[in-house]
Amino acid sequence: MKIKNQYGSSLVEFLIVFPALILVVFGVIEFSVLFYDYAIIYNASRNGARYGVVVRSSSSSSSSSSYATPAEVINYTQTYCTGKLLTFSTTAVSATITATQSANPPTRGSLLTVTVSYPYSYLLVHKLVGFNQQNTLTTTTVMTYE
Repeated sequence: MKIKNQYGSSLVEFLIVFPALILVVFGVIEFSVLFYDYAIIYNASRNGARYGVVVRSSSSSSSSSSYATPAEVINYTQTYCTGKLLTFSTTAVSATITATQSANPPTRGSLLTVTVSYPYSYLLVHKLVGFNQQNTLTTTTVMTYE
């Protein structure tokens, strides 16, 4: 026996699969942005620490061989982050950066620690799956003064 009028069955099947497809697509987009932001703050931390242990300070009046100050390292790292971080937040957010020297003034062999934190806000998936609306991405780099 032939079954007639199966024209709507494709539409019903599509409507059943469509919400899962949309969830997967938005999940891929959101987690891609999350990993992108983490890569940016990781690179910012690394580049800031490298800047601090290698570059000589331009503002130092005591000696031409003194290293960049923590404020200069923070400024350099913030400049690296500016305009590169993506967010789904409705308010302006920026990375929080700290630079800590193990010795003051730093000497060859002492350590510089640069930490970058960034509040990441989800767009849609957290509401559907139950994640926190906001996570703080944090990375720390420790380098030895050369």
